[in-house]
Amino acid sequence: MGAPGVVADVPFYRQRLGADGLPKPWTLADLRDYAGGASDPAAGRAPPGSRPALYVQLEGSEDVPVYLPLGPMELRGWARALAYAWRLWGVGAGDVVALYDYGSSPAVFLASGLYVPGLGRGAADLLRVTVVCNDGPASMAARMAEAVRCCRPRGIVLRADVARPLVSALAQAGVPAAEAGVAWAAVTTAEEAPSPHELAPLREALGVPVYRTWRADAALFLAPECPACSLFHVPRALYRLEELPEGVAVTAAFARDFPATRYLLEGAELAPPGCHADPRAWRLRP
Repeated sequence: MGAPGVVADVPFYRQRLGADGLPKPWTLADLRDYAGGASDPAAGRAPPGSRPALYVQLEGSEDVPVYLPLGPMELRGWARALAYAWRLWGVGAGDVVALYDYGSSPAVFLASGLYVPGLGRGAADLLRVTVVCNDGPASMAARMAEAVRCCRPRGIVLRADVARPLVSALAQAGVPAAEAGVAWAAVTTAEEAPSPHELAPLREALGVPVYRTWRADAALFLAPECPACSLFHVPRALYRLEELPEGVAVTAAFARDFPATRYLLEGAELAPPGCHADPRAWRLRP
């Protein structure tokens, strides 16, 4: 799992290598510990002499800032994961997707090659769709409601903490989501998958299906909830998964310059493949 010759060159992994030459599974807390102890904001994830195309600060690392180094291969592979999610939710050429999140979220910066240098083709470019992006604060909810009214997006991707403000803004503007052409909404939360119980009020208020997104940004991991089986689909072309006693370790197969190897999704379980929406995909249960 992973390429030992590559991860051995990366300081963070080098200190975690076992007798098999593979790094021990790790979490965001391990990155924070490394960044604090080594005074390295990249937490040892950048090989010596490397030149990342982009650094992104990870959410949940405000006390000890951790910056994720990314090259073109990492950006493009991660964007393919976002495109996979949109495609699973029924997005196709000519559609509009509305984004209500901060620019530091992969749900936003991987959407278009116009947003990030070195990305090339983002998810919208790959699927030939249009994106409308609204900044993440709750104070921008009224503007998001206006974007829904004017642009009639097929789907809305939003942060969990702006769900209530958006519902209120849509109601105040007299814009029922379903009547505005919205077919679904998807909620994203950094480093975890939202609970389905948290989404029930949003689903009732919007009157459309609401899907979850499982993110682990430190591992370049993004997985969508499947409308057909309600489990999280993980494309085999992009990720490798290992079931361990403490959870599931994920490796981003596309991360060659800045490896993301054996990140632990604590408490996760693998389910057998076989969903008709994508019979070959890994399936995860939180």
